[in-house]
Amino acid sequence: MADLPENAGDKQGQRRGDPLSNAMIAAAATLRETGQRGTSIYSSSDGFAGMAPIVFFLYGIPFFIIVAMIPAWEKWGDFSPVVWLNVHIAPAVNSLSDNYRSTAFPRLPLRRVLIAATSMIELLFVSSFLTKLSYRGRKQALMVWLCFDKSRLFGLLLGSSAAFVAVWCVLFYNWTLLDFVESEPKGSKIIILAVVLLPFSALICGRIAAIVTLGIFWSATKEVKKRLGKMSF
Repeated sequence: MADLPENAGDKQGQRRGDPLSNAMIAAAATLRETGQRGTSIYSSSDGFAGMAPIVFFLYGIPFFIIVAMIPAWEKWGDFSPVVWLNVHIAPAVNSLSDNYRSTAFPRLPLRRVLIAATSMIELLFVSSFLTKLSYRGRKQALMVWLCFDKSRLFGLLLGSSAAFVAVWCVLFYNWTLLDFVESEPKGSKIIILAVVLLPFSALICGRIAAIVTLGIFWSATKEVKKRLGKMSF
């Protein structure tokens, strides 16, 4: 019985070392990031930020599976602008035919699911960026730009961008690394981690990119007006 506390500690250590749990904790921590005056990157309560990963698992994944099964995605994937875009940013997906089936999931229309996935992630990234262009969004973005440490903001932008691009390339651009990971003993866990990480990194990257872009534009405009004011005298 004396070993029970030790075993409990080992199990806690294993949970802390689980990559999927760590990714969820990191995503929630980024959503809760605050600057001066309590300004947050996401103008929502800590409760929402902490619940975001759970909501994603409970509702996001089932919703995606249902929507991705709609046959219309295959026609959407044949739409010329989508084909052109995928040639440049998702050539691995563009190389599949509608009849292609994976040996692991012979009944799964893989091209349909991947087109749905790329389209939803692109929409998530763009919508996360565009929501900052409204009056309320610009106001909140400016507050974040003024109240956050700039090095921290650029660090978050760099980190989320690197995570987003890296996972995107593995899942949709080139499957060489994915084939290698799949053959490893813990390959399935790594793939699940990548799938979970991608929407969160797209959401965070799009929002921070919008904040930094608007912040730089505001600072540059302010500096130009200041210099023009000096020249007028």
